[in-house]
Amino acid sequence: MEVFERLDSDLDGVLCREELNGFLEATEGPAARMPPDVFDWLTATFGGARGRSSGSDSDSDSEEEIAEGGDNVVQSGDTDNDPTISRHQSRVAKEPRPVGLTPEGFLAAYLYMYASSGGDPATVWRDLGFLGYDVRPGR
Repeated sequence: MEVFERLDSDLDGVLCREELNGFLEATEGPAARMPPDVFDWLTATFGGARGRSSGSDSDSDSEEEIAEGGDNVVQSGDTDNDPTISRHQSRVAKEPRPVGLTPEGFLAAYLYMYASSGGDPATVWRDLGFLGYDVRPGR
């Protein structure tokens, strides 16, 4: 999902609160910030990944991750010389997953917010425009 990948600035496979705040600031203005309790609700409701975070006792995923697009288990450190593993997949396999929204969770949360705001397509076009997409009619 291209929008998710644009927002996932640290390439860890999840959107942390800071990355989601960046999306909010781009689409809603510089004053838009997500309170921690809203972030916790989003990740709990729509598919957050749990992992090690500083000072947290949250559940931790194992060091083995499933490589995207396949059923092969990629163990930590096995990705350095494998040309079939993307840079993004390699980072996910090597580092503990922080708490944040997964790609599926981000899509579900966005669709929920879209429906909750009345389902106006102009909102989606506006968001895509803020993310740098060419949203001019006829393009």
